Amino acid sequence: FIPGSNSIYCGNDGGVYRSTNGGTVWTDFTSGLQITQFYRIGSSVTNPSIVYAGAQDNGTKRNSSGTWSTVGGGDGMECLVDYTSSKIVYISYQNGNFSRSTNGGASFTGLSTGGGAWVAPMVIDPLVNTTLYFGGTEVKKSTNSGTTWTNLSSNLTASVNLIALAVAPTNPNYIYAAKYNAIY
Repeated sequence: FIPGSNSIYCGNDGGVYRSTNGGTVWTDFTSGLQITQFYRIGSSVTNPSIVYAGAQDNGTKRNSSGTWSTVGGGDGMECLVDYTSSKIVYISYQNGNFSRSTNGGASFTGLSTGGGAWVAPMVIDPLVNTTLYFGGTEVKKSTNSGTTWTNLSSNLTASVNLIALAVAPTNPNYIYAAKYNAIY
């Protein structure tokens, strides 16, 4: 706060901002500063000009033909774009909170994954685009684009969340999961 003025400034790991109306509206002075830390990036196979990026404390960003916009809040994490359509997108924020868009990121519907690590892994099946795999304390599978989930594993990690997940590109029966000190 600057005494004798109506200006208040906020500096944080997302940028520098000023309000002159008690915090109702903020002006962003961050333009040009190279300060964003991205956790994950997902790009479209069908439209190479579309990219989604999850950023620490700066939500999830979408770049469409060179124009950036914010499509999700919190700490943006994993981002996936369906390989059959750039309109189908999955984004997340911390602890495995995923959402799905079927309109190119204009709106999102929350998915009930059950939670996961700070940056929780999710992948799209390489052969069936409506099948997803999620890593929490167990490996989960959805065959309906994330609407419902079933466990593929049992007592895999006790209470430790998985941090990485991979599905073999030619045979989705081979799934690899990892936590900090083990690979399954």
